[in-house]
Amino acid sequence: TQLRTISVRVLTAQAGPLSSGDKTSLQLYMDQRMRAKTTVQVLDLTLTQVSVEATVTIDGTTTLRAVWIAAVSRYASRIDPRTAEFGVDVQRADLITILNTTPGVEDLNSTTFLPAADVAVGPESLPLFVSLSLRDSATGQVINDVVAVSF
Repeated sequence: TQLRTISVRVLTAQAGPLSSGDKTSLQLYMDQRMRAKTTVQVLDLTLTQVSVEATVTIDGTTTLRAVWIAAVSRYASRIDPRTAEFGVDVQRADLITILNTTPGVEDLNSTTFLPAADVAVGPESLPLFVSLSLRDSATGQVINDVVAVSF
């Protein structure tokens, strides 16, 4: 009889689920290396995608592209499934603060900012930043791009 089960949540380098064959192989590999009366349960890791859309005023010392790059870097480092805790919602106020304090952003239109509410992250899920769309309020230029995900 088993005394303990260790659950391991996994995903591919592209943030997708492992195939059932890969999960079975991983489980067999780990089971062979466990102490007696211990089993391993290999589960898929669920990711909650976080996307941001905003209209900003750029401060004249930079470009919308430079602000977009800086903001993506800041979001990706703050919304990282490798360091996040399971089930912790992503606060809209934090998302606004991250962008509003990005170098080059003079102002941010919070009334049109998306997401319109906190991003709910399920109890067995982790957040993952996936895209940023910025619109320059002065020129109307838009940069809308997906962030490459790999681990």
